Amino acid sequence: MNNPLPSSYSDDVGRLRAWFYTYLVVLVIGFYATFTSRSPESSPGLYVLLLAIVPYAVSIVYAYRVQRALNVAGLYRHGAWQVVVGALIFNPFFIGLLIPASVLWVAGRATRQTDTAGGTRIPTVATEEGEGARMGNVRRTSSGLGRLLSPPVYILAFLLLVMLVGYDLLAHRSQPDLCPASLRGEPSSSESGIQWSNKIEATITRVAVECIPIHASDVTEGTNKQSASTSYQLPTTANVAYKIVDSLWFKRATAYTDLNATIVFEAVSASGVVLASGYGQFKVVDGNNSGTVSTTLTVPEPMIGRVSAVRAGWQYGRF
Repeated sequence: MNNPLPSSYSDDVGRLRAWFYTYLVVLVIGFYATFTSRSPESSPGLYVLLLAIVPYAVSIVYAYRVQRALNVAGLYRHGAWQVVVGALIFNPFFIGLLIPASVLWVAGRATRQTDTAGGTRIPTVATEEGEGARMGNVRRTSSGLGRLLSPPVYILAFLLLVMLVGYDLLAHRSQPDLCPASLRGEPSSSESGIQWSNKIEATITRVAVECIPIHASDVTEGTNKQSASTSYQLPTTANVAYKIVDSLWFKRATAYTDLNATIVFEAVSASGVVLASGYGQFKVVDGNNSGTVSTTLTVPEPMIGRVSAVRAGWQYGRF
C-alpha cells in the first residue's frame, strides 16, 4: 500500500505548474525578441532570457519537493536528487526545461493511476482534524492556486511583451529611413564624353545609384559620449562605352603605363548645388569596348532629403 503524501503536495504541484508556465512564457518572449529585434544594439531579448532563470530556479525547487514526495510515498521510484543533478548539468534554455516538465507529467500520471485503481484521490497527511477542517484546507489550497495561476503570470507576460514590442518599435522609429524616393542617377549633360588625342572616345552611358541608411549607436569612451546618429551612403556605378579609333597609337601610349581617366560623382540638389562628391578611375583596356566605375558617396542625415540626383562626368574632357 502506498504511503500518504504530505498535505503540502497539492500546493507544491500547483506552484510548480505556475512557475513552470511562467518560465515558458518568459523563455518564448525572450527568444522571440532576440531573433526578431531590429535594433543594432544588443537585443533586449537577451536580458529577458537571463530573467527566465528566476522562474526556472523556483520551478526546480518545487520539482524537487514534488518528486521527493512521490518517491517517499512509493509512487515513483527515482529519487529527487536527479532533479538537482539535471538542473546543474542541463542548459536551462534548452534541455533543462524537460526536468520540471517531466516531474509534472509524473505527478499527473500518478494521480490518474491512483484515481483509476481505487476510485479515490491520493491520500494525504491531514494537518487539521475533522472533515470540516480538511475541506477548509482544500478551499484554501484552491484559492492559493487561483492566485498563482491567474493575474501575476499573465500580467507579467503581457507587460514583458508590451515592453519588448514598444522598445523594438521605438528603436526602429528613432532610426528612420530618409532616403529620397525619387533619387536617380544620370550622366552629366556637359561632361559625359572624353577623347584622347582624337584616337579614343569614351562616353558615360548610364549611372545607377542606391541609398542605404547607416545607423550608429551611442558610443561612450571615457568621459566623451557620442550620441546615436544616421548617415546615408550612396553606392553609385557609371557605365562607360568607348571606342579605340587608332589601335597602333593605343599600343604605343600604353607601352609603359595604363590609360586612365577620372570620373567625378556628385550628389546634387534640385537647384544644382553639390552636396557630396567622390571619384573613380576608369581604365581603357584593349579588346574591350565598355566598362564600369563605382564609388560610394556619404551624405549626412540633415542633407539627404535635399539630394535629387547623382551625376557622373569626366574630370577632364580631353587628353
